Amino acid sequence: MSVFRVHKTNNFTVMSNYHFKEKEMGLKAKGLLSLMLSLPDTWNYSVAGLVSLSKDGKDGVMSALAELEKFGYLTRKRVQNEKGQFSGIEYHIFEVPQSEKPIADNPILEKPISENPSQLNTNKIKFLKNKKNNNNSTNKNDFMNELKRIYQELEQDGK
Repeated sequence: MSVFRVHKTNNFTVMSNYHFKEKEMGLKAKGLLSLMLSLPDTWNYSVAGLVSLSKDGKDGVMSALAELEKFGYLTRKRVQNEKGQFSGIEYHIFEVPQSEKPIADNPILEKPISENPSQLNTNKIKFLKNKKNNNNSTNKNDFMNELKRIYQELEQDGK
């Protein structure tokens, strides 16, 4: 049986063990979260800065950040300057996952689309096509009058 002994020094980090118990989360994401939690509050977090602390490269760091976001340990917020233009991304890192989604700063206030929109009655249109193709049953004027009547019915149904 193998035995692992941990020799601690005086330079250590105290953090929650919660993320270590996430069986579905990869070791890369767990390691990156541990690394971020070990950095001082004054450290200027950036993707480039995180890349400089490991050999994984930008793609590796970005995939670990995406996994942390998926599990709720990280949230991203788009930051805008005074002119309303995109100026960067603000990352929030948590020791325990955030189960609730953050509320959007600029919620959409326009009228929402109904879940069950009214559908176009295609039976009437098929009826007209059949009448048009059968020249013996109607003439052009009758066809146009019928088309106008159906169009008006459809407008009234849509209101």
